[in-house]
Amino acid sequence: MKIQRNLYPAMPDINVIPLVDVVLVLLIIFMITAPMLQHGMNVDLPESQAELKVDDAKQQIIITVDEQGQVFINQNAITVADLPARLQGLKQLGQEYDVIIEGDRKVNYGAVVAVMDILQSEGFFNIGLVTQ
Repeated sequence: MKIQRNLYPAMPDINVIPLVDVVLVLLIIFMITAPMLQHGMNVDLPESQAELKVDDAKQQIIITVDEQGQVFINQNAITVADLPARLQGLKQLGQEYDVIIEGDRKVNYGAVVAVMDILQSEGFFNIGLVTQ
């Protein structure tokens, strides 16, 4: 009995071209679908890398909104209803103020926006938000 030898010799290397084709197709699919996934995600706000120098000549008002929505002016607790009267008292002193808002990461976004609306209605327009 005669043993037939393979007419084609064994290949010493692996053909990677089909693998590269599949990887490129997957890459294109991920690039198309990735922006669509971002709209439905719950995302914690990132830490800021930017740094802004604060003018030391101006007085600062630090307004803090904690996790429960409680408002503090320079570490003194105050209700949102009393905030306009307190701001009017500060405005009557005749100084320019930089207002810095420290909003807790878990606070309702509407609570911070309500504080910003009150600040703008009382004539405070130089407002900054603090990040980590």
